[in-house]
Amino acid sequence: MGLWDEKSLKNLEKFFNIKLEKIYLEPLQTYHYRLYYGIIFAEKIRKVFGPLAKPINKILGRISLYLMVHTNLPQKIKGHTVIAVFLKQ
Repeated sequence: MGLWDEKSLKNLEKFFNIKLEKIYLEPLQTYHYRLYYGIIFAEKIRKVFGPLAKPINKILGRISLYLMVHTNLPQKIKGHTVIAVFLKQ
């Protein structure tokens, strides 16, 4: 996740007179899966191959689509929308 996750939202209770009641995390929509797994795959390639990662990723990047379609990758990935409900104390 980005800057605001469950932990950071919970920690707001320490600084403000509020109580965290509920956090809603929207699941990642299916049309975002290819982009998500492509980014994860590219990051793995970058860590392994360093400066050669960019040309290698262009060649191997299509594998991420194959993996997404033909393997049992998680279907309920936390999405990019977070809603937190706070109560003022």
